[in-house]
Amino acid sequence: RSLGQRMFGSFERGVKLVPLVRTVYFGVRQVSESLVERSAGFESVVLVEAPREGLYSIGFVTNESPTAVHEGVREDLYNVFLPNSPNPTAGRLLLVPEGDIHEIDMSARRGLRLLVTTGLGTDDIDEDELPEGVVQQ
Repeated sequence: RSLGQRMFGSFERGVKLVPLVRTVYFGVRQVSESLVERSAGFESVVLVEAPREGLYSIGFVTNESPTAVHEGVREDLYNVFLPNSPNPTAGRLLLVPEGDIHEIDMSARRGLRLLVTTGLGTDDIDEDELPEGVVQQ
């Protein structure tokens, strides 16, 4: 193993010992990994009205909300992650009723590109047809 792998492994073992830091670190790590791994991605790209009525934000459905949430509000809600632009590893989690989620025909990869480029990457070139690792300018 390389020196970097050993150092990073030691860092992660240290992080696991601090409860709040552990939660934040591994949460950010999971989001970061989902941004680069096709298989660990989000379920779908959606629009939700946020931060107010009439304004829409791009979000990613990550899962159905936990049972405790359903029992608390007596409604089926979905976890929708609204990433920040241009840093999609930060954002906020909304628990949204299905009727307030507007699914759009966009890949997670294209949605993330739109966020990272702060809206400049809105052309209609199908990135999914580009070779892996190629980012359209």
